Amino acid sequence: MKVLSKLDPLPHTSIGLTFGNFDGVHLGHLAILKTLKQVTNHTVVITFLNHPKEILQGEPPLRICTHAHKIDLLKKNGVNTLISLPFTKELSHLSAKEFLSKIKLNIPFTQLILGDDARFGYQRDGTQETIQEIGKELDFSFLFLKPQTYDNFPISSSRIRKCIQEGDLILIKKLLGRPYSVRGSVISGAGRGRQMGYPTANLKTDGLVLPPMGVYAVSIEGKVGIANLGLAPTFGEGGNPLLEVHIINQNLSIEGEIEVTFERFLRKETKFESIEALRVQIEKDINHLVCTRA
Repeated sequence: MKVLSKLDPLPHTSIGLTFGNFDGVHLGHLAILKTLKQVTNHTVVITFLNHPKEILQGEPPLRICTHAHKIDLLKKNGVNTLISLPFTKELSHLSAKEFLSKIKLNIPFTQLILGDDARFGYQRDGTQETIQEIGKELDFSFLFLKPQTYDNFPISSSRIRKCIQEGDLILIKKLLGRPYSVRGSVISGAGRGRQMGYPTANLKTDGLVLPPMGVYAVSIEGKVGIANLGLAPTFGEGGNPLLEVHIINQNLSIEGEIEVTFERFLRKETKFESIEALRVQIEKDINHLVCTRA
């Protein structure tokens, strides 16, 4: 997959285009990508580095996944070219026609596919009716896909965010089409996990929508692990939640970027009277996890 940061000319023919935030790359998004691949030879996705609501409403929603994670998910699902653009105030003032004309100058797309509820352009003037007229003028066909549903409700990023906050890992998996996971770069910690005999990899969660704080059974690249999502109340740190991950039966350091897949909730985060009490509880958590997986 080619990843671009601007609208560079593409020499391909039979280009299919879609655009949007694609947060989470859920089953609704995947239906659009699948249709693009069926009707064109080269699929192009335009997405944004920041959420449009940051410009339009002053505050973006918490993200389901990082931008780097989103890029990887789009690559895995067969996108040929991804264009990541900043959503700016200038861009927000373009009409639907101006926006599509700007794209068409460099990307000679012949097919535009969007979700049924997509509205874009200044004051949301990019409706299905106006796009039909724009398509005639700019020479492209368009298709608005009917929404993908689960349990009679549309699959959407906002619905998935709510499920994450509620900790419904089973439903999240059904809406995403894959297990819920968090991906990020490992950061340096205080080393307390290693001192207790359970070294951890620590991931920042800033800007991400999170499940309830607590201890979870997780997997990291197929390895069995246990994770604490929270504020480390025993140590009185506070601040932003941190995801601390330990790979069971492996006394090793984890570096670089990792993906932590949440499997099930084990218990709420607890403030212990001492570090030794915490160590004993971690041992119990791991033994319980190992026994229930056997």
